[in-house]
Amino acid sequence: MDEKPTFIQRLFSRRRQTNTFTAPSSPPSQAIPAKGMQGYIAYPMNIERVFRDWQVGDVILNTYTVKGVLGKGGMGIVYKVYDHTTHTILAVKRPQPEYFRSQHDKKIFTREVANWIHLTPHPHILRCLYVRDVEGIPCPFAEYASEGSLEQSIRLRHLYKGEKQHVLERILIIAIQVAEGLHAAHEQGIIHQDVKPHNVLLTAEGIAKVSDFGLAKAATLLMAEQEETQKYQTEQQSILAKGTAAYNSPEQAAGRTLTHKTDIWSWAVSVLELFIGDVTWSTGAVAGAVLQEKQEAQAWQVPMPEEVHTVLSRCLQYRPEARPATMAEVAEELMTIYAQLSGRPYAPPTLTPNEATLELAGRLIDQGKALALLGQFKKALAVFEEAIQLAPSLSPAYAAKSNALFHLGRYEEALTACQQAMRLDSLYPGSYFNAAQALTMLGRYEEALAALEQTTRLNPSYAPAHSDKGTTLMQLGRHEEALTAFQQALKLDPHDPITYRNQSLAFSELGRYKEALDACEQALRIAPTYAGAYQAQGQALFRQERHEEALAALEQALRLDPHYVNALVLKGMVLTTQQRFQEALQDFEQAIHLAPEFAEAHYLKVLVLLELGQYEEALTTYKQITRLYPLKTRNHLLQTDVQAALENYEKNSGPHPAHTPLKQFKAGNNEVTSQLKDSSALTTGNPASSTQSGHPRKALQLIDQANLLNNRGRYKKALAICEQALQLDPTLAAAYTNKGVSLNGLGRRQEALVAYEQAIQLDPAFPTNYTNKASVLHLMGRLEDALAACEQALQLDPNNALTHYSKGVILADLGLYTSALIAFDKALQLDPTFSLALTNKGSALFLLGRYEEALVTYTQALQLDPKDILARRHLEMLRNILDLP
Repeated sequence: MDEKPTFIQRLFSRRRQTNTFTAPSSPPSQAIPAKGMQGYIAYPMNIERVFRDWQVGDVILNTYTVKGVLGKGGMGIVYKVYDHTTHTILAVKRPQPEYFRSQHDKKIFTREVANWIHLTPHPHILRCLYVRDVEGIPCPFAEYASEGSLEQSIRLRHLYKGEKQHVLERILIIAIQVAEGLHAAHEQGIIHQDVKPHNVLLTAEGIAKVSDFGLAKAATLLMAEQEETQKYQTEQQSILAKGTAAYNSPEQAAGRTLTHKTDIWSWAVSVLELFIGDVTWSTGAVAGAVLQEKQEAQAWQVPMPEEVHTVLSRCLQYRPEARPATMAEVAEELMTIYAQLSGRPYAPPTLTPNEATLELAGRLIDQGKALALLGQFKKALAVFEEAIQLAPSLSPAYAAKSNALFHLGRYEEALTACQQAMRLDSLYPGSYFNAAQALTMLGRYEEALAALEQTTRLNPSYAPAHSDKGTTLMQLGRHEEALTAFQQALKLDPHDPITYRNQSLAFSELGRYKEALDACEQALRIAPTYAGAYQAQGQALFRQERHEEALAALEQALRLDPHYVNALVLKGMVLTTQQRFQEALQDFEQAIHLAPEFAEAHYLKVLVLLELGQYEEALTTYKQITRLYPLKTRNHLLQTDVQAALENYEKNSGPHPAHTPLKQFKAGNNEVTSQLKDSSALTTGNPASSTQSGHPRKALQLIDQANLLNNRGRYKKALAICEQALQLDPTLAAAYTNKGVSLNGLGRRQEALVAYEQAIQLDPAFPTNYTNKASVLHLMGRLEDALAACEQALQLDPNNALTHYSKGVILADLGLYTSALIAFDKALQLDPTFSLALTNKGSALFLLGRYEEALVTYTQALQLDPKDILARRHLEMLRNILDLP
């Protein structure tokens, strides 16, 4: 990912990856990692919270407003909520926390609910859309049925309103629809195991939908896990769910193996209750006897026809094999009875062809979202494509498709899908939010920022958009504005540890370390096991040279997440500062193993290898990594320093005092003081100015000390010594140069810039000061100003190939590819063997559409360096474009 902020931010301020409007896969306080970033992001886990019932008006996950309670059961409470992102009413089941004593319990529950989510859409099965973790509890979100449960209709006597004939027909229709819904599930290998009126929901049109598939099985498994009193088989057909005693089949009550025949029994018990209007028995196993007794006494709320009695009697046979073969057989018998009693055939609910198409497309979108929640993005994408084929004008289908493509790492395609969604519905905020995600991964931060601003205009209360706006502003080096965005996000969602963590990084970049540490503490109060907060804490402590404390924080981050690449790299940097090179090397190598594409880890490994005297291995590593990312600002400054370190090592057969690689390991310190010819150059600045002014010898000695301290990353001490030198001689340009290095290393960019300006004022003919100025401007995101400083450096030293190359990288980063070509050509004119300049020149030509010239340039690059993987890959691509052999 092409990034522009400071070096330390490039390493550690990875984008917070939030849920999207189209597929809410995690709470806004968590993150979905983009492809290739799994090792870079840590997540809150096992967050301990005080459990309380939700109240009307509560806002959940900054997305759902609680509107009321729909029902209560043994497992938990069902709430009615309004989803602000899709503008729909949903039902949310919130189980009791005692079911979830471990992450394993959550996995069991989510796995069983997934069977409900994956059921093929059916008009008589209530759709479960997804499961979201809310305060540590996995909560299923389902479609809302406005008339409540069938149990409520019985209890409130709504079922029995009207003439007896109409009530009878109503009961038969409900019985048929429930039977059809259960049969559809049985066909897919799913047994409900808790069929009862409470788990049948009614729509405003009176349509019955079976709900809560898998929940009885999940509850039974969880209780078995915790009680450890019984062993349960794991095959779908043999799990012994306890169900509800009043509706249990004899085999369920006895704890025997269950088949779909248990649902046929429980369905019959439920229909029996419809005719009686109450439950007068304690166990479902006696339902057959109750049926006979009531029929003989004709003690019905609604008289039961003899034909219905016959059907129920068959369903309530003690031996499962004596019951009807399928629920479809039962439904067909009831349809015949309905036609006989009503004088008209049973007519299932129908939709117009267009309504049916849109209904099916909507169900497919929901099914795809559920697959995405489980991380099955390829399957989700296929389902979204199917929905688009059915309804090509359905905007949410394209928005959902973009989300799946994003998580598959196909960012350009994701952006195209977002644009299609925007064309169909320009007022849907989710399309803009998803577009911002893709644009960020493509390195197009200004466009991403514009998309996020449009998101917040359309939905001002969506905290993740404000938080992502903050991270995008950080990518652009606009840290003060980023803080404002984070503050707005936290105002909307004060319980988001990710935003506090990113706020800490912004404070660190501004040198406000106390506030950075306070933000980390706040994140850890919310999420005590959030590794990302410990990593940010380690970064702030490292910036203050509190190395042991920084190591402790980073080790805690790695205990929580051993695969946390950023924490590994930062730990390696701290160890390097302490000259514990072998330990640092192990951390860098582990980071490279986890994320081979993470270029900075390779560069840092090179510098440590040089410190250990392993020059050949350092050179091999350097050659491998320099070709990974053409025209990428994120690596260029560190890459330049590594190249200079290698050249210096080769010339001097060992580390040179004036250019120890240690300085590169500090936060954002990419000044090029290392490019000075020798240690005395930094001490005296321009010889003409320094020797004639008669600087006190003590001041010069202090600058030597400051230089060494800066090289070792001990910026606070270096800064104090620079101030002492300036008290002795306020006209010493080298003191301001070193002061700028110290301030920049401490993250105090603006002050560093002032120091460099003062150095330039005192010594305007010294090119390194302009180069350092360009570096800090670049790190501040001020690319045009950085370019101007580069030009000033070139006016003083026009024959520096590396500076021309750097200028080319900045121009390319600004999108000025033609100008970048001129700079790369100048670098090549000065150094015709500069293969990296050739490769980047080829990339610039490629981006300009000048394919034939790019073909020649890549060929030249490969002649200089046959191992240039990127040049070879682009060359093959160009041959395909140009249809060459």
